[in-house]
Amino acid sequence: REQYLRDGLQLFTQFCEIVGTLETQFNCELAPADHATPNATQQALSAMGARGAGLYGVFLRGILDKMSEGGLVQKIPASVNGHCGNGDRDVFSLRYYKVVQNRTEVYDIVTRVFHKKEDWEELPHGLGLANAWNLCWTWSKPRLDYSRLCMWQKVNHFPDNRHLTRKDCLKRCVERYTKSSSRHAHFFNVCPMTFVLPKEYVLFIESFSKIEEANAELEAATHRSGNAGCYGEGSQSRRPSNLWIMKPAGSSRGRGIEVVNDVGGVQYGELTIIQQYISNPFLLGGYKWDMRTYVTVTSFNPLEAFIYKDGFARFTTVPFSTNQEDISNKFVHLTNSSVQRHNEEAMMAGDDCDPEALARQRDAAVGGTKISFPMLRARLKAEGIDWEVVWKRMVDVVLKSLCMAEDH
Repeated sequence: REQYLRDGLQLFTQFCEIVGTLETQFNCELAPADHATPNATQQALSAMGARGAGLYGVFLRGILDKMSEGGLVQKIPASVNGHCGNGDRDVFSLRYYKVVQNRTEVYDIVTRVFHKKEDWEELPHGLGLANAWNLCWTWSKPRLDYSRLCMWQKVNHFPDNRHLTRKDCLKRCVERYTKSSSRHAHFFNVCPMTFVLPKEYVLFIESFSKIEEANAELEAATHRSGNAGCYGEGSQSRRPSNLWIMKPAGSSRGRGIEVVNDVGGVQYGELTIIQQYISNPFLLGGYKWDMRTYVTVTSFNPLEAFIYKDGFARFTTVPFSTNQEDISNKFVHLTNSSVQRHNEEAMMAGDDCDPEALARQRDAAVGGTKISFPMLRARLKAEGIDWEVVWKRMVDVVLKSLCMAEDH
């Protein structure tokens, strides 16, 4: 009850501020009826009919309706009173969204979606309605006080969501679970060995050296057993991978990512994640790929999330290889579309008699370096992979990631 009362009082305060702002505008621009000119009334009617009128139009109509009852101004036309033939526009049926315009493409996408939905309007600008929205959409961290939001107001960012979206913060969340004394700790081991540089540089060097020593011992044992000639092939799968992938903690779209196999290549000028590279990924047609899945989290306490069943897979444009000459080739190791789009013509190359090359060319013609989930399911089925098992494991990783970040 106290929460409802606080929300009600806060809403009433905002309402009074809005009405006060509009009352000032009305007194200055639409003087009392005995001083009002037909031109001023006509301006008010035009403003009400505009798509962006929003709350301003609702309050103006109420004022003019009151004036109309006394015969002071002409009755408001039905086309203004009605809302696309679906009844009156009022503050109870309309909802308002606000987009913080720091990225033009984000503003365009969000507004285009809401224009297709009924009873949603963009919050009018410049009318003192800054906080009278139902939904605030922003690309980056919103600059607002979450504790003052009403229960009917939603924001597309949770407080401290960096613990889920930043690589270094998520690494710490994972580590807190995997290194706990709980008997369930091993269930949360969902990523390879990871270090944050420069803080954990010494720990990284120790791990790198241990793997090098293990590989040297394996090679020596292979030589002693007389199988030196087949070392590169037969025992390669038994060798621990000593490839590492470096990623700037706060970057995206493949910027600054490098694959290294030597300590001398570990160079950084900012907070960086270095993670043991998966050197034997499951390939399709010899190419590395990953899945982009969308998840909407509506609550962390209690945890509530919705996974969108459609998505897409991203492919590299050069066949996968861990040979020395290919380690620095981003077209081999990174699936980011912002990287691979610069080499999409490579997808169209190949032997026209090769079924894999034909499938790759067909996929490239439809979606560049990306294919839809239905196309991915078909390709996995051809490889004998059960999509339901893949999807179940994907959902499992999503839930574990959300649980590990939930504490924040």
